[in-house]
Amino acid sequence: MEQSFGPIMAATVTVSNLERAVALYEGALFLEVGAQADVPSALARSWGAPAVTGRPCAVLRPGSGNPGWLRLVEAPPVPAYRPLASVSWAGIEILVADPVGLAGHLAKWPFKVIGPPAPLRSFPDITAMQVIDPDGAVLYLTDVGAAAQAIDLPVVSGQVDRVFIVVLAVPDFPRALAFYREHFGLEAGEAHERNIHFEGPGYGLPAPDSPANMTTMRLAGQSLIQVDEYPEKTPPRPAEDRGLPAGFAIASFAVASLVPFEERGLTPAMAGEGPPYEGRRTLTMRGPAGELIELIETGRSAG
Repeated sequence: MEQSFGPIMAATVTVSNLERAVALYEGALFLEVGAQADVPSALARSWGAPAVTGRPCAVLRPGSGNPGWLRLVEAPPVPAYRPLASVSWAGIEILVADPVGLAGHLAKWPFKVIGPPAPLRSFPDITAMQVIDPDGAVLYLTDVGAAAQAIDLPVVSGQVDRVFIVVLAVPDFPRALAFYREHFGLEAGEAHERNIHFEGPGYGLPAPDSPANMTTMRLAGQSLIQVDEYPEKTPPRPAEDRGLPAGFAIASFAVASLVPFEERGLTPAMAGEGPPYEGRRTLTMRGPAGELIELIETGRSAG
């Protein structure tokens, strides 16, 4: 059966100053402003975040225009937030052509490198680096290389392309996988041990008592969700009162129909304006780690 969940349509992060953040992503990652407007009240409520109503927002797209855009929403900093130290959406993986060259370029911008470019142990053809932006969003910048054809990953267009993987941190690994299988029909690949300290000193959490797992779930449109197991007592993502979670707040996905999910929406489905909606219906659910899952009805797989 054709996969009807995916691809990733957008990753939404909170930023303290929208104008500054837009300039950063335009200059550092070569993204383009696809739309800029204040957050409508109906959309803010659909996210369970009425405090975000009227806040400045920008949607940034790669030069390719491929789905998997970055959305920035202005919000006050949440003092309790620390990158990689809470559950929910933990990282945004973006397809790039040359992480080594990009690392040199990023040295001119205020990103903190927490993982320099290096081949993955599990897939040496893939090279990735990890950085944190000034507002605490964690980005994985990845060149899939020859693995694109071998394991059905997207081929990069330009220097920096789309968001193709979102990373989810969960305190209950089996429960998270069961949730995504039950509600979205996603099957997890074989789990293997993750290195919880890849982030470097000062980030992440103490080593768990037993090895932590990770796996991926394949979506339509050559997108994936990576699920990282975190210690059971990892705190939830801090959030502004009646606002969005700090950092990577929302992951948005295409679905063929919203009908199967309407009873689980935080609010009834609504028609969204501008990208990534373009008039299509949308609703937001909450996942087992507290993550906000925005669904956009496309009538078919958008892959």
